[in-house]
Amino acid sequence: MEFDSIPKYELTEKMFRQLVRIDDCISHLSSVEYGEARLILRKTSHIHSINSSLAIEGNDLPLSKTIDIIDGKAVQGPFDEIIETKNAIEAYSQIGKFDVSSIDDFLRIHDVLTFGLIEKPGFREEGVGVFDGDRLIYKAPDYTQVPSLIKELFDWCSRTNCQTVIKSAVMHFYIESIHPFVDGNGRIGRLWQNAILQEYDPVFKMVSIESTIRKKQDQYYSVLEDCQSASSCESFIEFSNDVILSSLDGLMNIRNEKMTALLTSMGKNAMSAEEIMEALGVSNRSNFLKNYIRPAIESGIVVMTDPEHPRSRFQKYRKTIV
Repeated sequence: MEFDSIPKYELTEKMFRQLVRIDDCISHLSSVEYGEARLILRKTSHIHSINSSLAIEGNDLPLSKTIDIIDGKAVQGPFDEIIETKNAIEAYSQIGKFDVSSIDDFLRIHDVLTFGLIEKPGFREEGVGVFDGDRLIYKAPDYTQVPSLIKELFDWCSRTNCQTVIKSAVMHFYIESIHPFVDGNGRIGRLWQNAILQEYDPVFKMVSIESTIRKKQDQYYSVLEDCQSASSCESFIEFSNDVILSSLDGLMNIRNEKMTALLTSMGKNAMSAEEIMEALGVSNRSNFLKNYIRPAIESGIVVMTDPEHPRSRFQKYRKTIV
C-alpha cells in the first residue's frame, strides 16, 4: 500500500446518514436511566471487548475463562493465549488513562498488549505482509517508513476537527494498514478505536464494538483488504459506522425497568426460566423470553449455562457479573 497522504477519504452521503442515526442513538441512550444495569453493562462490555478482540486473532479461550482470569482464578489453557488475555485485560484497563493522540502512549499500550509474546518492543524493523495460506493479501509499508507514517497519523489525530466517530475508524484503519509492529496491530487498532469512542461519549462504555466486529469478521477483513488495495478508507469508515450502529441498536433494546426487575430477581446462582419467572411474577413464558431474557443475553448482562443448546429443558441463566 502506498500512502500519498494520511488519511485519505472523502465524506459520502452514506456516512452522513449513518452519523445522523448514531447521534440520535447516543442522544436517546444518554437520557436513559439504567440503574443497576449500567454498571453490569460496563463490566460485561469490557469483558466482551477483550475476549472478542483476541478471538478475532485466533485466541480460543472462552468468555468464561476470561472472566476467571479477571477474577484472579487459575485457568488452564495454552500458555500464550493465557498470557495474551492477561495482557489485554491490563491494556483495556488503561482506557481513559492515556492520550489517544500520543505516540509514546501508543507504544506503551502496545508493549502492555504484547509483553512476553514478542522479543523486542517498539516499531518493527523488518518487512511484513498478511497472507492467506501462500497468497499475499497485503504488503505493509517498508519498516523504514513506519515512524514517519505513524507521526503523520497521530499529528492528524491531534489536530483534526472531523466527527469523532469517523476519527476512530480512520485511526483503526491506518494502524492496521501501516502495520507498525511485528505483532498485535489488529488488537491495538481495535483498542485505540474503543478508547477514542469512550472518550467521546460514556455510552460507548456500555457497548462492545469488538463483539460486533467479531460477528462480522469476514466482512471486516474483506473491507480492510479492499480499502488497502484502493489506498483509501471510505468503505472502512462506512463499515465501522454500521458496526457502531449495530452495537448501539442492541443497547437500545434494553428497557431499564425490565432489566432492573430481571437483575433484582436473579440471585448469585444460575436459575431456570421458571424460577426467574416466579420471582418476577411473570406467567407468560414467550413474553418473558422475548422481553427479558433475549435482550439481556444479547447485551451480555445474562448468559446461558448451556449456550450450545439454547432450547434445552435443562437450560439455566445467570448474571454475567455477580
